[in-house]
Amino acid sequence: MFFKWLGKINADVDLGSFSLKEVGRRYLYRIKRGIRRALQQPIEQVNKKIVRHRNTIHILLPIARETISSPLYIRWMSMVDLDANLVGWVYVWSADDDQLIQQAKFQRTSPFKVPFQLEDGDYTIQIVFRGNGVIYSSRKVPITIVAQSKIGIPLSPGTETQRIYCPAPWLKMNVGKFHANPCCNLKRRVRIPFNPEIEGYDPWNSPAMVELRQALINGDSRFCHEGCPMLKVRTKEAGIDRFKGYKKFKLELFGSIDEERSYSQSLEEFLEGKTILESQPLSIKMALNHFCNHACVFCARDIRSSWRADKSMWELLEKYFKGLYSVSFSGGEPLIFFEAAEEQLAKISDSIKDVHFEITTNGSLLLKCAPFLSKLEQLSLIVSFNAGTPETYARVHRKDHFERVCQGIQKVQEMRAGKLTRIRMKMILMKSTFREIPDFAKVAANLGADEVKFTSVLLYKDSDIDESEVLSLSDPEWFEAEQLLNNACQYLKERAIPMRVVKPGNKRDDFITVSKGVFDDFGERDIDEDMM
Repeated sequence: MFFKWLGKINADVDLGSFSLKEVGRRYLYRIKRGIRRALQQPIEQVNKKIVRHRNTIHILLPIARETISSPLYIRWMSMVDLDANLVGWVYVWSADDDQLIQQAKFQRTSPFKVPFQLEDGDYTIQIVFRGNGVIYSSRKVPITIVAQSKIGIPLSPGTETQRIYCPAPWLKMNVGKFHANPCCNLKRRVRIPFNPEIEGYDPWNSPAMVELRQALINGDSRFCHEGCPMLKVRTKEAGIDRFKGYKKFKLELFGSIDEERSYSQSLEEFLEGKTILESQPLSIKMALNHFCNHACVFCARDIRSSWRADKSMWELLEKYFKGLYSVSFSGGEPLIFFEAAEEQLAKISDSIKDVHFEITTNGSLLLKCAPFLSKLEQLSLIVSFNAGTPETYARVHRKDHFERVCQGIQKVQEMRAGKLTRIRMKMILMKSTFREIPDFAKVAANLGADEVKFTSVLLYKDSDIDESEVLSLSDPEWFEAEQLLNNACQYLKERAIPMRVVKPGNKRDDFITVSKGVFDDFGERDIDEDMM
C-alpha cells in the first residue's frame, strides 16, 4: 500500500528537477529491480561474502618518466600467492580532495605500465586484485609525479654536479614492521618493503632499494624529504667527505674501527654508482617492539601495540651481522623485551665484541637490564629524559621514574667499568618545560653523561599536546630558551661535555651545534644520529 500510495502522489510539490511522484516511481523501480536480480541468481552466489585481505600488496617506488607524455611504470609486490584468475586494478585519487580520477585494469607484471595518462602532480594510488569473491589490496600510497625532462635532470647517471651524493642507501638500513628504509628522511609513507615471506628476498638489494639508489644517482629527489641536508651534497668530493664522515664519527665515538670489514668496498660501490651491491650494510637500526611502559605527552606512537620483532627480522640481522659496524635498537621501549634480544644475540656471540650497540631508551629498565648490557663490549645509550625535576618528569612521562632512571644509568656505568660506554641524554623542549634546561644540564653532568642534546617538540596528530606547547623561532619564549641554552652550553663546556640543539621548525637544516666538543673536526653533523 505504501508503494502504491507513493506512485499516486500529486506532482505539485517540486524537489529540484524531480517531483515527489517521480521520486516514488524511481524508488519502487529500484526495489523491484533488486528483487528480480536476486531471484535470477543462484542461492550460493547471493549468500557468498567477499573476503577482503588488506595491505597484502606493496607498491614500490614508481619509475620516473622522461617527459610529460611518457608512460608511468609502477612496481609492486605481493605478500601472498595470487591466483591466476584474479584481475589487477589500479586506482588513482587526487591528493587534495581524495576524488577518484582514474581506474583501469592492468597487466599482472612488475613493473606495469599505467594504462592512462596522468599530469605532473600529487596523487594517491592503490592496487587491487579481485575475483572469485576475494579482494587483495595495497594501502593508498601518496606519490608525486615529476617528468625528469621538465626539471632538467637526465635519466642516465648525471654529471658530478647533478648526482645527489647521499651515502645512506649504500650504508645502512632501518628495519621495522614490513619495511627496511635506509633512513628516516624519505617522504611520508615511502617504504622499502621488508617481506620475509618471499623466498630469497633481500631488502638490501630489493627493487625498491635499487630504484632509490638510481634516483639519487640521477639527481632525482622526489622520494626524499625536502629538509634533508643530503640533497645539498652534489659533488663527488662532498660525497666522499660524507661517507668518510661515518667512519670518522665511529672513530671518535668508539676509538677504533675494523678496516678489514666492508667499508672500503662500500665506498667504492658508492662512488661508482652501483645500484645492486656486493657489499653489505655497515649499520642496521632495528625496532624491537612498539609497546612502551611510559606515555609521554608528546609521543604519537601507539604504546599499547603488541607488535614486536619476529624471527625473520632477527634472521636478517644475523645474516648481515659479521659485516656491521653498529646495531641500533629502538622501540617503543626496546628494553621491555631484552630477554629476547639477549637470546638472539647469544647465537652470534662470536661477533658481538666487534659491533657497537646503540639503544634508545627511557632508562626506566636500566637497573633490571644492567647485567645484560654489561656483556656488550661497546655500548651507547640514548636516554630520553625530558625534564630537570622529578615533578615535571612525572607530568611529561606520566611515570614517576626520575630517580629510578638516574640509578639505572649509574648502575650500568658501574657494571661496565673498563668497557667502552657512552651515555647520551636528550630532552624534548616544550613551552612548559624549557625553563628546566639548567636543571637538566646539571643532572646530566652529575650522571657523567658523554653528550647532551636538546630538541624542540614536534606536534603530531595523535600526541596529547596542542600548539600551545610548541616553540617557534618567532615566540618570545624562544629568545628566553636560547639564553638558557647558551648558559647550559657554557656550563657543560667547562666539564668537557658536548651539547647539541635542534631548533624549532621540523627541518634538518635547522640543526645547529651549540658546543662541538669532540666533534670539532667533523664538519656539518646535521644528520644527527641517522648516520650512526
